[in-house]
Amino acid sequence: MRGAFFPSEDLACRLGVYELQVQHKLKEMLGRGMTFYDVGANVGFHSLLGARRIGNQGHVYAFEPLAQNSKRLCELMRVNHVSNFTLIEAAVSNQVGSTEFFSGPSPAQASLSPSGRNSFSVRTTDLDTFASANRWPDLILMDIEGFEGMALQGATAILSSKRRPAWIVEVHNLNCRNECEELFQTTRHQVEVLMPVVPRKGLYPLHLLARPGISSE
Repeated sequence: MRGAFFPSEDLACRLGVYELQVQHKLKEMLGRGMTFYDVGANVGFHSLLGARRIGNQGHVYAFEPLAQNSKRLCELMRVNHVSNFTLIEAAVSNQVGSTEFFSGPSPAQASLSPSGRNSFSVRTTDLDTFASANRWPDLILMDIEGFEGMALQGATAILSSKRRPAWIVEVHNLNCRNECEELFQTTRHQVEVLMPVVPRKGLYPLHLLARPGISSE
């Protein structure tokens, strides 16, 4: 991320040290011309990194339903002169339609959880439907505040395809981790934990890396 401008109050983002373990994997796994899905893109830190790695022949699809975040994401891309991305203003779920979205303690923590504060309606999509009508993903990064398992349920065609992408999924508790690992293992993915570069208290949240093994088709 050297040389990128990040107009945010988040010091870790401004210093370029936000989720270093994820940054390292994106750098390792993304190459020129690839397609990157950033699901739960927030304000776009990983979308920007992905766009820089894949170049003009590649494309980033950034999924972010919260208007406050999507506005900042588009501004981030504008000030860094990035054009190889598309903002998808929708929540990723297990079906296409609409649902109630709930604000959290911060814009980064808004989610489908009814334990949130104010609620509002957002458009939803599932990844299978989206991928069938757009560029097929090579790598999917997902952080949607505990609803990753639900999103994976809407990606069964992607998970079982001969052109299966790799996944980096943030899980927020043991139940979410077990649900995601079971879905990945059922579709013959090899799963490992990305350990944080900087030690911290507590196990969760943590990131799972799922790579396609032998095709299930």
